[in-house]
Amino acid sequence: MSKKDSLDYPKFKELPLKPEREIKFNTKEGTWMSVDVSPDGKTIAFDLMGDIYSIPFEGGKATPITTGIAYETHPRFSPDGERILFTSDRAGNDNLWYIDMVKKRYRTSHQRQNWRCARSALDSRW
Repeated sequence: MSKKDSLDYPKFKELPLKPEREIKFNTKEGTWMSVDVSPDGKTIAFDLMGDIYSIPFEGGKATPITTGIAYETHPRFSPDGERILFTSDRAGNDNLWYIDMVKKRYRTSHQRQNWRCARSALDSRW
């Protein structure tokens, strides 16, 4: 008897592809990852396999910030530490998005398409 995959993905109606199954894995290491440290030095944000995670600087369990079919990379903390800027194809092309870590909301940062790397603005107004 085969067990049906559970599909608990965020819905991105703009994406033409729909996930057909979920693959779970555990790991203690990664390669070719982008990493950033929060301004207060307490949290690390990193990308792994197309998702963004956070982990306490002193160690512990990683917590997913983004999940799903979109490919998300290059997390960067805002200078105030309240937002994380990242590159995502969640709307079809690579674009800059950020998550407000206080309000837990996603927003697109720029309408220009095909950004390759997220970088924080120096004045915290991105």
